Amino acid sequence: MSDAQRKNERDSEIRATIARLKRQGKLKNQNNDDGGKELSPEDSAIQEAEAFFNKPSPMKKYQERKAERDRIAAENEIANSGMEEDSDQ
Repeated sequence: MSDAQRKNERDSEIRATIARLKRQGKLKNQNNDDGGKELSPEDSAIQEAEAFFNKPSPMKKYQERKAERDRIAAENEIANSGMEEDSDQ
């Protein structure tokens, strides 16, 4: 699937979610930080949807932390094996 198709599917998914939340009455107007004007329902829905869909995945965060731990463990192992070689001489 091309990137353009994935992006279009993602956009349609976001729009469907916004529409569903509007129907359920779960979207609220929020105050805009720029001058304190009240946002339109569409702007508020877009902000809420973007905040929701842009949250990093827990699985992705776990994989990044695991990769970092593995990298550090490998570096420590290399350093320890280097010390053992020095002590053998």
